[in-house]
Amino acid sequence: MTATGIEVDMVRRTSEEEKPQPESYKFENRWLTSMTALINHPRIANRRAVVIITLDNEQLSEQLKALDSSAGRFALEQRITGASGAVSDNAVAFSGSGSGEEFKRLAEVPGTPWSVSFTPSKALIDSISIKPWPLLGVFALSTLALLFAIGLILVRFPRKLDLEVNRAISAAERKTPLELAVPELVVIAKQLRRATLRAMRQVGVAQSGTLPVAEVQESFEAERES
Repeated sequence: MTATGIEVDMVRRTSEEEKPQPESYKFENRWLTSMTALINHPRIANRRAVVIITLDNEQLSEQLKALDSSAGRFALEQRITGASGAVSDNAVAFSGSGSGEEFKRLAEVPGTPWSVSFTPSKALIDSISIKPWPLLGVFALSTLALLFAIGLILVRFPRKLDLEVNRAISAAERKTPLELAVPELVVIAKQLRRATLRAMRQVGVAQSGTLPVAEVQESFEAERES
């Protein structure tokens, strides 16, 4: 295979003791990845060579297929900075398919311009997503139950209040224990009982005070006639 300009440049930089990062590039409609290393002759001093390895990225894609492709799209992406300074991420190898781009996540590969990305599939998103309809149904039922309870209270409370008031009024003339279902009425019932009993005592005293007066009047008039 004819050496590309990128491969030639990587060999040159490596021979000058630079450490170029592995690089993926497109050549003849295929993605290739090259990496270089500077090695020394084990027996001859100052004898060095540059080793370059170029891989077809289809081999990388085959390795990615070992992952669960049904879960989503696994991709090896390379970050490229253009002449204008614009940065873009190109997928140089991938396996599977994904549809949730907003859930895409990246993990950088140290010492390389690469990162491994994962984009979940629609099936995976659906399996872990909470459907809104059950929640809305529960909310609607809870709202209806609350409205029914409030309506029931509004209908029954006045009747219950009337019943309790009548019980308090009926028990106001007696000193028997009084139990009410509405605790707030107990204080009013006690005050009503005290006021009623006080009024009854005053009426009794008034009635007992008028009888002797009438007897005195009658006896006085009888003596005058005699």
